[in-house]
Amino acid sequence: MEERSVYAAKNLMRFVALAVVYGVVSSQSLSSILLQMLDECNSGAGGKLTAEDLEIVLETIMAGLPLAANKLSSEQALDYGSILETMRKLMSQREQKLLLRA
Repeated sequence: MEERSVYAAKNLMRFVALAVVYGVVSSQSLSSILLQMLDECNSGAGGKLTAEDLEIVLETIMAGLPLAANKLSSEQALDYGSILETMRKLMSQREQKLLLRA
């Protein structure tokens, strides 16, 4: 993936997170999007997801998640907990893959 695309994806995630903060987009919508993205990562996208792809998805989510964290934790507490737990698991998997490469 081109670096420009990664940069654009991160900016789009920040934009959506800010739209949640300002009430333009519902916190439920962002929560659903994030859970779907993470579920795809967890399943490996049918074997099509590389370690680099996982890295990009996690970086993209981390670009916007802190902006909407307060809103998500108060309005979508269960989903927010699931998002954080899944992110933790995927970050551990990513670290293991990086260690195996070294």
